[in-house]
Amino acid sequence: MRHQGRSGPDLACLLLLFLFSSSFLAAFVSCEAGCLSADTRRISFSDQDTILVTGAAGFIGMNLIRAMMLPKTDGGGGLLPEQIVGIDSLNTYYSKQLKMARKELLERDGVRIVHGNVCDEELLRRIFSGNNFTHVVHLAAQAGVRYAYYKPYEYVSNNFDCFAVLLETIRKKCPQCYLIYASSSSVYGLNKKKPFSESDRTDMPAGFYGATKKSNELLSFSYYNTYCLHSTALRIFTVYGRWNRPDMAAYIFTHNIDQGLPIRLYEGGKMARDFTFIDDIVSGILSACQFRSQRDANGCYQPETFNLGNSHPVPVRDFIHILEVLLGRNATLVDAGASPSEVQETYANISKAKAMLGWEPRTGIQEGLRQLVEWYKETEGHEEFLREGDFHKGG
Repeated sequence: MRHQGRSGPDLACLLLLFLFSSSFLAAFVSCEAGCLSADTRRISFSDQDTILVTGAAGFIGMNLIRAMMLPKTDGGGGLLPEQIVGIDSLNTYYSKQLKMARKELLERDGVRIVHGNVCDEELLRRIFSGNNFTHVVHLAAQAGVRYAYYKPYEYVSNNFDCFAVLLETIRKKCPQCYLIYASSSSVYGLNKKKPFSESDRTDMPAGFYGATKKSNELLSFSYYNTYCLHSTALRIFTVYGRWNRPDMAAYIFTHNIDQGLPIRLYEGGKMARDFTFIDDIVSGILSACQFRSQRDANGCYQPETFNLGNSHPVPVRDFIHILEVLLGRNATLVDAGASPSEVQETYANISKAKAMLGWEPRTGIQEGLRQLVEWYKETEGHEEFLREGDFHKGG
């Protein structure tokens, strides 16, 4: 089970993971089979905890780390800057300038951010050797759906290989660590049942991104079964808000409406998304960090999976209309045709997270978009943020 250097991406290995039926994992993700009476514990962060956050300069990563340092009375983690270490490759998928701005903000707060790649096993070994980590929050990934049409091997490397390197490093250097990692609503793929529940089928990915995120869940389960790895997967639904990624619809829609530029809509904008505000996603991650599942007969913490979504799908055209009102301008819409990797609707069943994490979203779409627009208006550099980045190759 030790990580071996790979001469090239082996797509067959990735696809073979799907031979594991999603029903095999259903007992570990279902809320219908007794989660309300599960012997779970919530353990607050203490001054003995040290957290590693991968993807620290990312949209979710930066917002999460800042929330970790807020007082517990304000809903934060109550951690000191020296209790958090971040790592980020600062790659060029989207604006490096924006990532650097986030990184510098965290560093001004006193957080150490390492510039490096999670795939670098030697770098990870040094980071783990120099810190007594209790938690690892893994957010680093190759994001985006359509970009996979052009750069599929980036997803194999960043979402599969790097995750395997991280798991091996935890196994060797920090077997007591608790891993919390970002999965995605994309794992539900072509599932027709709504809302999406953790026990639903996840073996029909609509696109390559969702397939690689599902592979994380399978790999982490195998490390639980073989090495007693303690982990929680968070299936995050469409997130938006302050410091948004410029490749995401919320950012692009806001900018294009503000600047009078056309908005290209797939499927004519008939799709709906379970848009979830960044603060709610962050509070869900914090809740997961302070959660402990049941132990199995061997004393190992059983792996858990939770949906983090708003549980209120919003049609894309309604989303745009709210932005039009907030910005005081009309949008120019252009039909971009079909996109086979996009599903018609995402919709999270969050009953399990409510029951076991004590978490639920608190920000409605109107308030969330108001805060996004407020951040957009008070922030400079949007033209540069949008101009930079390889994501433009994804259409």
